Amino acid sequence: MLSALLTACAAAPSAFPSYSDFAGGAYTVSYDARALTLNDDRAMFVSGAVHPPRGTPETWDSWFALARKNGLNMVQVYVFWNFHEPVEGQIDWSGRANLTDFVRRAASAGLFVNLRIGPYVCAEWTYGGIPAWLGLKPGVAFRQTNKIWQDAMEKWFALVVRRMAEASLFATSGGPIVLVQVENELQPTDKDYVAWCGAMAARALAAAGASVPVTMCNGETANSTINTCNGNDCSDFLEKHGQSGRILVDQPALWTENEGGFQVWGGAPPPGQEPYFWGRPAADQALSVMKWFARGGSH
Repeated sequence: MLSALLTACAAAPSAFPSYSDFAGGAYTVSYDARALTLNDDRAMFVSGAVHPPRGTPETWDSWFALARKNGLNMVQVYVFWNFHEPVEGQIDWSGRANLTDFVRRAASAGLFVNLRIGPYVCAEWTYGGIPAWLGLKPGVAFRQTNKIWQDAMEKWFALVVRRMAEASLFATSGGPIVLVQVENELQPTDKDYVAWCGAMAARALAAAGASVPVTMCNGETANSTINTCNGNDCSDFLEKHGQSGRILVDQPALWTENEGGFQVWGGAPPPGQEPYFWGRPAADQALSVMKWFARGGSH
């Protein structure tokens, strides 16, 4: 079923674009209630998640080649703060940490990029990407209204945005980055912090001369950002117009994590959790994707 969907999409390049169609010239990214838009034309994205440090520069190109071979037109990339800045003030942007090179290679393969900066990203990664040194600062409190956390978060977020902008990797400069995510799966917390996340991300983009939509996923969402879904079936998310009440009303339906499954070696499924992280067949994942697009999803 998914193969048929991709074939149909590929037959309509204006609706299922390749980054190669836009490379080299600035283009605008916006959205309406139905989809993200590129130069005001609605677009569909089928994306796969790839994380630079989980491979090496020698393997990255093969990832992108497989993404294209399997019909994807986008990759979404988490940025691991504690991998880039293991020691405060010492930024590593080399080898497996060379995010600029990684995004350029994705572009060369004809893939758009959804840059999920966070900086908390979860991703089954140590501390969800938050540096250990930040947790040792007296008085720090993560992911809430707290000056120590917010100052450090804003500094890091702005650095990533600035480096991507300096390399002309945002759509504003003809690059492949069409979406940026701030925070990640932020459960109910103080509303001031939620609003601050949206405003901070907007400031960072504006300061770098970049203009792309900002998302927040699976939880609290600032009014200036798009609420997106994470899960193994997001049909209910659509029926409720997302957690913000705005999805398919004045914002598009974007599914940022179709969570498949894994099994710990020698483990057994916890009772009642078998369909979620244990033994979920490909057919079930394909069905959930088909339902998503049939109901109005566009990413």
